[in-house]
Amino acid sequence: MKEQFAALIGRLAQQVGMPAAVLSATCPDDPRQIIPKLLDIGASASALSVALSEVFDYPLYDPDTHGDFRCQGKDWAYAGDILFVSCPFDLGLQPAAVLPAEECLRCQGFGLLPVREHSEAPHESEDNRAQAKRIIDQWLQRAIHARATDLHIAPLSGNYVRVRMRVDGRLQTLDEIPMSGAAINYLFISNTLLYLAGCQTGSFIKPVDGRFIHRHLRGSVEVRLAMHPVSVYGVNSQAFYLRLLSLHGDRDFLSIKQLGLLDEAQRIFAMVCRLGHGLILMTGPTGSGKSTSLYAALAQIAKESPWRSIQTLEDPVEHNIKGIEQTQINEAIGMSFHQGLRSLMRSDVDVILVGEVRDSQTACLAVRASLTGHLVFATVHAKDALSAIERMIDLGVSPQSLAIVLAVVFAQRLLRTVCPHCSQSVRFSECSSAAYQSLLPADQRLSLANEAGCERCSHGYRGRRAAIEYIQVSRRLATAIALRAHYAELQAAAADGPHLFLWSAAAFLLKRGLTTLDECEHQLPPYRECYPAEHSGERSLTAEEDGARDLSLNSP
Repeated sequence: MKEQFAALIGRLAQQVGMPAAVLSATCPDDPRQIIPKLLDIGASASALSVALSEVFDYPLYDPDTHGDFRCQGKDWAYAGDILFVSCPFDLGLQPAAVLPAEECLRCQGFGLLPVREHSEAPHESEDNRAQAKRIIDQWLQRAIHARATDLHIAPLSGNYVRVRMRVDGRLQTLDEIPMSGAAINYLFISNTLLYLAGCQTGSFIKPVDGRFIHRHLRGSVEVRLAMHPVSVYGVNSQAFYLRLLSLHGDRDFLSIKQLGLLDEAQRIFAMVCRLGHGLILMTGPTGSGKSTSLYAALAQIAKESPWRSIQTLEDPVEHNIKGIEQTQINEAIGMSFHQGLRSLMRSDVDVILVGEVRDSQTACLAVRASLTGHLVFATVHAKDALSAIERMIDLGVSPQSLAIVLAVVFAQRLLRTVCPHCSQSVRFSECSSAAYQSLLPADQRLSLANEAGCERCSHGYRGRRAAIEYIQVSRRLATAIALRAHYAELQAAAADGPHLFLWSAAAFLLKRGLTTLDECEHQLPPYRECYPAEHSGERSLTAEEDGARDLSLNSP
């Protein structure tokens, strides 16, 4: 029996994605209790029937072939479309023990086991579901209170689950719970999360996405959920990643002026919003605030030019903006970025936002849409603005066409701001190497974060500010793009036109004492790699630029 039980556990773990250690935690002395035990800890009846049929070479029950075995008044019956007839682990238990005599002949060729009817898979009591919901609510409340943007729930080992939250771009441990405990186990929490997000429960084999609204004392947040199968020490399990998004209304959505940009960068943003056609590229890593900045630009266009038709292609749609038609990408049904963009070009649209340029088809269509009189905003993954130009050419865009339509390229990073209550102040020359001597004057005072932190911050930081690089395409830069010049030549051409490099924007925050040099080194591309001395483009900031507003992108 033990060999057959081990084979069943192995097949079942592969099918339902549950840890084999959890499935085999208890092997009851009574063989008739093995299958009910597996159902109680979360194995689905359908997956269990398939695994049993493979281990014991039983044909699966087919009501059209084997007839209806529903026994009125009996404790043994269907579990969905599965008829449990006999227990394969107990050869002494025959179908006659659970079925009337006239039914026995019809079930000789198949059969699984007698159990009580399980209408749900996995089986959970109301108390278990309520307890799981309370634990999830507590995690979300604590994450919202800490201004977290993401929540990660994943197995740490075969015995524990770790819960972490991302605050100001860094993951912090929020909680650890046993994988299977007396009060609650990870399976019930997993199914509750799937249920809240409107996804099928009990199945963890394939990745799933969903979303739900969590209401708390200060309002509501939209929780975007992604479940992904993982393997922990060879054991299949599931991990959950929750993105916490504010539910913005017309009044509290950020405008361009509220982004906290330098005045010159604000002027460039306002300029591109008034363009009639052209291509605007935005680059930056995940979580750098690209969507927030682009949404602010679209909202500005919708406010100033209500007569313009604005449509977006996004994956996913993070926030709904009044007056803008937004489309969710769904490649499973044939709605990809390039297919959606091709469709938009046949519609009467003025402004298009392409959420991400992932392939050559999308890149070429974005340029073509710009050539045909549309204003196109698009994001592309690259380390900085100049690299975004090279990335578009690598995707197959004609350099000559790109030089004609490209208007401005932006690159964005979010830098953590130091806590004003526990930070220290040091001279620039005391905390920098020779590589940064041209960045700021040697006697400039800089902030230094207190790693121990205080009750108001997280390890010496609280909140984030945006550092935005922009390069306006001048005639010389357009010529360099058309000739497919290498990076250093593009950099020299960009430095001759309107521009602000990332380290120049960061220098503004350093001068104000808002961030630290360590944070800049961590978040920005290498200083000398991107900005060699002969083409550094660094310059002193004007007094007008010092009046830039604070950034408030750190809301969950």
